[in-house]
Amino acid sequence: MEKVINFSFEPEVRPEQQKATLRIIQQWPSVRHAAQLRPQSNNAVVRRMAFARLAEDADATSILRKIQELPTVEQASVPAVRQLISSTGT
Repeated sequence: MEKVINFSFEPEVRPEQQKATLRIIQQWPSVRHAAQLRPQSNNAVVRRMAFARLAEDADATSILRKIQELPTVEQASVPAVRQLISSTGT
């Protein structure tokens, strides 16, 4: 199952700083990809949203903590695990 951490930048963080932070996160050993969700959005809140896709064997809790400690990050979280449930009960 793919591991992802969603996060958003502080409102005052400029786009250049956001890109620099993403480059830092991208260099961490267990991070496979880090990017903004929709950098071209007309909505400022959406432009601040980003994600980090992790390796299968990554310790998501420790990476989450590292992201939360970055001064440019407002908040970070691991999305809830969702499962499809068959309507037939099988």
